[in-house]
Amino acid sequence: MTLSELIERCEAAAADDDISGLIDEAYRLVNPVPRNGRTGGWLERYDPFERMLCAGAYIDAAMMLLPEGWNADAGFRPAKSLFWFRLARPEHDPLLVGDKYCGRSCVPALALVAASLRARSLVGEG
Repeated sequence: MTLSELIERCEAAAADDDISGLIDEAYRLVNPVPRNGRTGGWLERYDPFERMLCAGAYIDAAMMLLPEGWNADAGFRPAKSLFWFRLARPEHDPLLVGDKYCGRSCVPALALVAASLRARSLVGEG
């Protein structure tokens, strides 16, 4: 699955969809398992992430996908029951203006995942 496809799935997900599975899939896209069989370092990074997912701390797990050094702004549109996250790199957009790196979903964690994946894909970190 591509970043774009996963962004679409996150933004279209319903509250009763497999939230944990979507966030885990995003983590594995951003942090692929090494093909050389040396998974020790990868497992050390994945372990705290997996613990958050198992505990239902989805927003905390999603924060691990936020590109390093980026800022996030969040909101909720009651009329549409829609959460949004807007991301920005402080050196380029300190006021978090615009929707370039925005994610929207009825599930807050998936809105953050979508925004993080979108940011990574647009700046080549995906």
